[in-house]
Amino acid sequence: AQHQCEYDTANFYYKKIIEIYGEDKENQAITVIYQELGNIALQTGQFEEARNYYIKALHICKEKMQNSYIFAQIYQQLGVVAYEQNKMDI
Repeated sequence: AQHQCEYDTANFYYKKIIEIYGEDKENQAITVIYQELGNIALQTGQFEEARNYYIKALHICKEKMQNSYIFAQIYQQLGVVAYEQNKMDI
């Protein structure tokens, strides 16, 4: 119950940041926020939601950032989602 409350609080604030700043594709923080939203969804067993957040992060990253470390993180996270869903073809 403690962790769920913390996830809910983090989720609320991450979404609030996106609401305030929009999907500013120039801002690397937005990519990280989508990754974190994906991580929360993954930790709470919401695999499809996690996948959607990671895909959003990936699209922003592909458009503007060209940061190979972040690409690798996102693909790794997508792999975990696929593994959890028993879907190995992303």
